[in-house]
Amino acid sequence: MAEIKLSDAQRDHLIDGIKSYMSEELDADVGSFEAGFFLDYLIKEIGPAVYNQAIYDTQAALTQQIERLSEDLLQLEK
Repeated sequence: MAEIKLSDAQRDHLIDGIKSYMSEELDADVGSFEAGFFLDYLIKEIGPAVYNQAIYDTQAALTQQIERLSEDLLQLEK
């Protein structure tokens, strides 16, 4: 699997989200530096599982579409 890379804008948005979540849900104030380290951890440890699940879901959806297309093609046979 390729390394997961985020744009600066994506990274900043996610860091802001982590800071907000930690503050609102856990009553913990964390800075951008700490939230960035936590984001790096999540990407490293959880990212591959989420990525792989997305691949499996996409494969299943494509398989269903191909099956429907094959059925439609069979109906066009003369």
